[in-house]
Amino acid sequence: KKQINKIQHYLADAYGRMIGIVPASDPVWKDIRELLSSAMTVKAIHLFVYEGRHDIWEKLGLPCVKTTSSCISPQKQLTPNEDDYYSSSINSSDDDSSMPSKKFVITFSADEWKEIQPQELRYKMNDPSRPLQSSKCYYALPKSNWTPVVAEHFWEHTRLKCCLAFRRAKVTKSGNHYIVIVGRCSICQSHFKGTISERPGVNSRVLMNCIY
Repeated sequence: KKQINKIQHYLADAYGRMIGIVPASDPVWKDIRELLSSAMTVKAIHLFVYEGRHDIWEKLGLPCVKTTSSCISPQKQLTPNEDDYYSSSINSSDDDSSMPSKKFVITFSADEWKEIQPQELRYKMNDPSRPLQSSKCYYALPKSNWTPVVAEHFWEHTRLKCCLAFRRAKVTKSGNHYIVIVGRCSICQSHFKGTISERPGVNSRVLMNCIY
């Protein structure tokens, strides 16, 4: 019971200081990890609370809030055919020259990149004209892994209390950009676009140019 009260106190502190959920870099998450005897990593605890798993806020008697590092909506894993449907969103979400915008560069550490780098996926094909080809492979960022990482970096750079809903993350091995991420704030309707120009080297930091 005493440990529960301490955890509740720390979470209340994380909520009270920012009116939201502070990023994983905040010392409060290390305090909570120590109370849990290091049974979970700092990032795992942050993600657990960030996504409100198992009604954690309600069970601890704290207000259910949207994160200050930016809220994220689950992104559906699109197949290439479905992805074509959203291709227009890249153009439609390009920065409007008549509106002020913020440009910044997100730097992913080598460890972060290992966690969110594109993975090869396969999907079944039902094409009568190609009876011998039952599946096709494509590359995508790992589902549920990359959105919290991008959202935390977004918060660290902007300090904006925006609620980003990431619409898509397109990976193209040969093209103008290796990765293009598109999102939109569900509150102010501002558009987010992040691009990684080239495929990074092994064990290197990765830069993503962003405009919001």
